[in-house]
Amino acid sequence: MERDLADTKAVAVTSCGPAETLRDADDVRVWIETFLAGGTAAEDAFSRIVRTYRDRVVSVVTAMLGDPDPAEDVAQEVFLKVHANLSQFRFESRFDTWLHRIATRTAVDHTRRFWSRRRVALEGIPESQREALLSGIAGSQGRGAQMADPERRMLEAKRARMVRGALREVPAPFRAAVVLKDLTDLSYEEIGRALGCPLGTVESRIHRGRAILRRKLERMLRS
Repeated sequence: MERDLADTKAVAVTSCGPAETLRDADDVRVWIETFLAGGTAAEDAFSRIVRTYRDRVVSVVTAMLGDPDPAEDVAQEVFLKVHANLSQFRFESRFDTWLHRIATRTAVDHTRRFWSRRRVALEGIPESQREALLSGIAGSQGRGAQMADPERRMLEAKRARMVRGALREVPAPFRAAVVLKDLTDLSYEEIGRALGCPLGTVESRIHRGRAILRRKLERMLRS
């Protein structure tokens, strides 16, 4: 089993697309300023933002929802909110930090009525297994490494369903922290800004969220 999980580690690393580089930040600033200025170039500038960040938003939303089917619709809702509120972005943080905050909150709002109320006291998740297990999220969207044969694709799809099911059992605050830590390149400080909580709370939520996820996955693997 450890060998199978290790095979997908590379997918986990690229699940949300490349990190936001300095050049990306410069480009995004130009697009935002162009959009806010209005005129004929405004919507084209916003379309560039959507194309640049769409895959990352879909990855985060899919992980938060635990279900890829509504992810596209929720991602569209995220970008509608960005479109309506872009004037509120002050360039005091990375744009993707602000964007991921909107994405996680939108996903939470979308799924709140469906979430289980059960909370389970659980223990830690090893680094070596965490990345491999979370890679199932990216694999489910067909944007990761291509599988060599149908049998392997079926195995990857099964793993993706298992991970999504386990994430669905993680209470929302902990799930959001784990998703932003393990599926994006955000630092702990940036996650704190995205979630609106202090650094110590971020660390605690990530630790507990990983613990819940690990115990749930172990239970699934035994069944």
